[in-house]
Amino acid sequence: MLEAAETICWVNHYYNRGIYEKDGYTYRQFRDGLYRRQEGTDIWELLCEVPIHTGRGLTAYKSKMYFTCYQAAKDVQGSGWNNSVFYLDLDTMEYGELLSTESLASTVVVYDSCLYFQYLKEGYMQYDGYLLDESGEVLEKLDAESEDFLCYEQNQYNIAEYETISPSSHVNVFVNPYEVVSTMKSEVIPIPYCASVLNGKTVFQQQNDESSFHYFLRDLKTGEESLLFDASAILFITDDGILYFATAGNMVKYYSFADHTSQEVVLPEFEETHNLHIDSYLTYDEQAFYFYDYGEDSGIPRILRLSYNDWSLDVVAEGEILSETEDYRVNQVDGEYFYHGDQMYPVP
Repeated sequence: MLEAAETICWVNHYYNRGIYEKDGYTYRQFRDGLYRRQEGTDIWELLCEVPIHTGRGLTAYKSKMYFTCYQAAKDVQGSGWNNSVFYLDLDTMEYGELLSTESLASTVVVYDSCLYFQYLKEGYMQYDGYLLDESGEVLEKLDAESEDFLCYEQNQYNIAEYETISPSSHVNVFVNPYEVVSTMKSEVIPIPYCASVLNGKTVFQQQNDESSFHYFLRDLKTGEESLLFDASAILFITDDGILYFATAGNMVKYYSFADHTSQEVVLPEFEETHNLHIDSYLTYDEQAFYFYDYGEDSGIPRILRLSYNDWSLDVVAEGEILSETEDYRVNQVDGEYFYHGDQMYPVP
């Protein structure tokens, strides 16, 4: 089924989940629904009033937008998680429920004419997939049990990891989870997202020891795989390269896909790593990486912008207002604005 990946706008990458750029509009999820902003304006138009709870997912195919949301009537666990995937038809502006899990609805992304949806199943995350037709309607559900399924390997990894660390699976028996899953490979970011950015390739990790991983690049069409580097954690995967922590310390390196080499990036701010979060607070645009600085030493939270070109740092925004927003963990960027929770700041 794999074909050449569709050309996508750089805005629509994994670290920007919750926004999507299409035909001159930025679509964005707020807590009360899905909005859009036309390029050149700062006005948000409400398209459909459907609550968004923990986590955000937004993607598109043809005339359809797909997004995670929450319906109280379907929340059988009383958790307040996103438990549904809705669609919005941009031609008719009609919207409604596409999928429901009665559990946590997480990643939703389109790759190679298929909608991939990750959700919580019996204590572990699993992917399902749906083939879409030319109008964005679901043609059929893919066989997630088939080894040809794009996310089959990740599904198996999640099951194995859960069965290893679940107390019920090894009562009174010590099991080292690193030994159990050390021979298996897992995604670094969701496979469909990674394949979209890297034109049909994706990055996998394999446990090396308790503090480091082997990282591999795999061509999903040919199955060819090569070792990239060993490291303690990846910060960003972009179409040009990968920013990562080389060791458990603070050494940051950048791997270039152009020349297949790594160079050290000197970042004094990383010497106090408790100030910087390395997961959901991160995003990037075509010129820079963005970080959220807690400001525990200075008492002043900041948004930092790290240039690709010379690794210089600029301050996008600072002040206590950054920590006051309810959604301060949600950081996104398009060609005009950096978004921090419900706040927006012009890109330098």
